[in-house]
Amino acid sequence: MVLEATGRNVLIRRDPAVRSESGLLLPDAATYRSCMATVVSVGSLVREVAIGDRVHYNPMGLLDFLFGDDPDLAVCTELGINAVIGE
Repeated sequence: MVLEATGRNVLIRRDPAVRSESGLLLPDAATYRSCMATVVSVGSLVREVAIGDRVHYNPMGLLDFLFGDDPDLAVCTELGINAVIGE
């Protein structure tokens, strides 16, 4: 099964949630999750980002979902991408 973004949507893989020093994964309310991600797929109308780009995104504009075993996938619109992070 293949998952692809459509229109102005961008499929991203968010950086993993931060674990505690002892290795426990804390609930979302108790952890800080970076607003950084890697672009996995872009819709046909997206012009500013490309697959493989590292981006900073607006967490309020995300649509979280579970696809397979990957809890870090999310979808946002191109407008939800704040910056492309260069090397």
